[in-house]
Amino acid sequence: MPEPARPPKVAIVTLGCGRNEVDSENAAGLLTASGYEMVDDAEQADAIIVNTCAFISAAKKESIDTVFSAIALKSPPAARELHPDSSAEAAKRESTDPVLEAAGLKEHGRARTVLVMGCLAERYADTLRAELPEADAIVPFADYTRLAELLGSTLGGGAPAPGTAAATPMPGAPAPDRPAVTPTPTPAALAPAAPAPDRPAVTPAPAPGSRLPALAPAPAPPAPGGAVRPALVPPAGRRVLPMVFPTPAGAPFPARSRARQPVALVKLAEGCDRDCSFCAIPSFRGRFRSRRPTEVVDEVVWLAGQGVSEVVLVAENSTSYGKDLGGRSALVHLLRALATVEGLRRVRLQYLQPDELTPGLLEEMAANPVVCSYFDLSLQHASAPVLRRMRRGGSRPDFLDLVGRVRALDPDAAFRSNFILGFPGERRQDVRELEDFLEEARLDWVAFFAYSAEDGTAALALDGRVPTRTARARVERLSELQARVLDRVQAAWVGRRLEVMVDRVDADGTAEARSFREAPEHDGLVRVEGLASATAGDYVEVEVTGAEGPELRARPAWGAGAATAPAPAARRVGPAVPATR
Repeated sequence: MPEPARPPKVAIVTLGCGRNEVDSENAAGLLTASGYEMVDDAEQADAIIVNTCAFISAAKKESIDTVFSAIALKSPPAARELHPDSSAEAAKRESTDPVLEAAGLKEHGRARTVLVMGCLAERYADTLRAELPEADAIVPFADYTRLAELLGSTLGGGAPAPGTAAATPMPGAPAPDRPAVTPTPTPAALAPAAPAPDRPAVTPAPAPGSRLPALAPAPAPPAPGGAVRPALVPPAGRRVLPMVFPTPAGAPFPARSRARQPVALVKLAEGCDRDCSFCAIPSFRGRFRSRRPTEVVDEVVWLAGQGVSEVVLVAENSTSYGKDLGGRSALVHLLRALATVEGLRRVRLQYLQPDELTPGLLEEMAANPVVCSYFDLSLQHASAPVLRRMRRGGSRPDFLDLVGRVRALDPDAAFRSNFILGFPGERRQDVRELEDFLEEARLDWVAFFAYSAEDGTAALALDGRVPTRTARARVERLSELQARVLDRVQAAWVGRRLEVMVDRVDADGTAEARSFREAPEHDGLVRVEGLASATAGDYVEVEVTGAEGPELRARPAWGAGAATAPAPAARRVGPAVPATR
């Protein structure tokens, strides 16, 4: 009797933000349910899917190694004399060169098929189809639910029979004992809000000798009157789009891969209604649309049942959640429902707009026993004139007042934000205003980006261009200032106790862990000695013994050698109690 055919192996390479990571989890769940086997190693895959980012942060300089290896793999020897890139130039090519690297595996490795999805595929589908023939399919958002079909057609023989893969597909029945959530979703108009996306955009050009498509040429010279002609402008207006992975009929939430770590990202919403002059997200991600609260809770219950104890809620703008469902109090109700999920110890909110942080939400984040007192604020600058040109609200006094109101509720609250330097019209006094804010606000985690024009945005038409060298110098100077601020913030924790979750344990028994203050991958960490018998996902009470840059050093509070701390009486990750937090 012939052996059953081996299911095709698929690897997904994910670039960019947390929303992309969730999309990849959904894609993996969909493909697993369709009979494909998901693998981590692209070199062992029959098919590679690259989930791209069209506006990725220039700070991710580790992508440069991938860029260089991809160009060397795909270019003739004469093109391999590479010159160092600016971080802005490297950022967008992070999306494209892994596509070429995957195509190289197609030619030189096992892979027979390369598919491209993500924001790059959505925004520049025609260009990619014309200039990347090595890719077997460019998959925009509308075709995400057809991934299994597209893979089947490009691999040949159609999709495998569902159930042939070793991984377990998502259950099709609603989770039992679902916590109640209010309000009930009701149709409502999507009212555009005032300024602010979450991450700065960059528009680099390909490196010398690169085969990368010219996705976003540099702006043309200024037209008469000081206006700037964008060389490539996406269609005007915002589309009303469905969810990229809609919930199938009869299912509680979209398919996603089973949890393999104690931390999981969960998407609250799609799109953005804001109108920041530097950001193109709304032009291709569409208007803001919230997921149903019961759907979010069902997904978290399912993840918690697999050992997930920390959930990170992501969206282009989390604080807008529920405005299209009948009211902005929906996020408060959702957080209260999540506090009742068995096994869930942390809920972390990301991408918070300062002008949408209502007193009720601030109070809920401070009081809710599972919500981390962690405020990922989308500030972008602190000078009112620059913020107005960005089409954003706020000012240094406004933001200091917000930080002060949060600290009045929880003196130990953690803050994260990002700032753009060199935005058109930025003056020395604007930079000094931001420096003063950083000194006064004492934020925990900060990233700085030199402005780089993004095609299709209003900022292209602004006058007062800041030279790139000046913008980079400002980034360097403020980064040094913030490092000094962080040293003072970290030093204040020495001698205090924190509850941390173990992420990994090294052979010498030293663990990398995170408290409520550190989000996965983005922030610092807590390095704990004497945890040889601990495992990822354990919660440990530690005493902080030292600080060095973004790392805290600590030891178990109850003595070295123990694996986990006794379960706390309350799962408090909000306001601090110095001896027990």
